[in-house]
Formats: sequence, structure tokens, C-alpha cells
Amino acid sequence: MADARQPETTLVNYTSCLRMFVRDVLQGDESALLDVDRTMLESYVERRMQKSANAADSDVRAFRSFFGWASGDGDEMYSNPAKRLRQPKIAEPVVKAATPDEMEKLIAVCERDILGRRDAAMIGVLYSGPRRGELCVIDMEHLDLEGGWLTRQGNSNVAAATVRIA
Repeated sequence: MADARQPETTLVNYTSCLRMFVRDVLQGDESALLDVDRTMLESYVERRMQKSANAADSDVRAFRSFFGWASGDGDEMYSNPAKRLRQPKIAEPVVKAATPDEMEKLIAVCERDILGRRDAAMIGVLYSGPRRGELCVIDMEHLDLEGGWLTRQGNSNVAAATVRIA
């Protein structure tokens, strides 16, 4: 399953997932991988979901990668049993937002030198609730440090917004 497009850690994780599947479902018989069908994979993923949604998610990724590679990504000689395997839904943890009083205390801790102002700006930006993608594209031209405003760039799903950061 060596793939130059995958980082080494990903390949190690995928290999681990596949070894556990072979051990637990195929009783250690690697040659039985050619006989694996979608029902077997779904059943295994369902059992893994009961223990850990993250583990089941990794398993599905490993199965898609391995069986996609084994089938030649569309070769008619071997049908890919993981092709339509559904990715498990992983619940996002609910994070308690800081209160305005807690935010003031955080910002007060920041020293008022250049690094302290940077830290205060970062706290203010994070409190404004950007999505990960919005946070990654913030540039100096989006910030009004004197006035304490940030203009978050919109996209096809979210309108642009100007929010108070300090």
C-alpha cells in the first residue's frame, strides 16, 4: 500500500487498521482480503463505532485507501468493497464559550508590549467565533488594530462580517 501521496504516519495508521481487521475478522488469513465484501466491512465498522467513533473513522479511511489501491482504482478485475462505505459521523464536542468577564481577564493578562498586543488580538479574534478556514486566511489588511475591528472574509456559505476584537 505504499503511496507517495500519503505521509508516513498515515500509512502506519492504515496498516495498523488493516492488521486489526485481518486479525479480528479474517482470523489472521491475509489471503482472505480478496474475499472481503462491503457487508463485512460495514459490520466491522459498526462494532468499532461502539468502542470509538474516531477508530471507526480511521478504519473507513484505511479501507478506502487499501481497497481502492487493490482494485486499481476502477480496474474490473477486483471490485472495491469499500467504495461506497459510509464515513462514520463523529459528534463535535460542545465547547463552553468564555464569558465577557473571562475574556477581559484573559486580555488583561497580556503584557502591553508588541507580543502582548499580538496575544490580545489573537484572543479577540478567537472570541469573535471564526471558522477554521476564516482564521487561516486572516491577513493584516483585515485588521483595524487602532479601532479594534476585524473584517472576516466571507465565502459561498458565509457572508463577510466586521466584528469587534478588543
